[in-house]
Amino acid sequence: MHDFDAWLIERLTLTGCLIYGDQTPDVHAALGLFQRSLGLPESFVADDLTVHFLRQQKSRDPDSRFVIFHPVPPRAGSRFVPQELAA
Repeated sequence: MHDFDAWLIERLTLTGCLIYGDQTPDVHAALGLFQRSLGLPESFVADDLTVHFLRQQKSRDPDSRFVIFHPVPPRAGSRFVPQELAA
C-alpha cells in the first residue's frame, strides 16, 4: 500500500469518518463525509485543504487550544488525490 494511502486511512479512521468493518473501506466516501463535516466542498479526494485539516490533532485537554500538525507522506502515486497531485 502507498504510504500516503495508509496515512490517509489512519487519519480518516481517527476522525470517525472511515469505519474499518470490511476489507475494502470506501475511502472516497469517507473523504466526502469528512469534507461535509467541516463544511468543505465535497470533492471526495484528498485535496490540499482536506489534507490540511486531516493533519491536525487537537489536544485532549478541553481547555487547551494546542494543535499538533502531523507530517504527510508524499502524495504522488496515490489513487485518492486529485489528478494534478498524483503525478
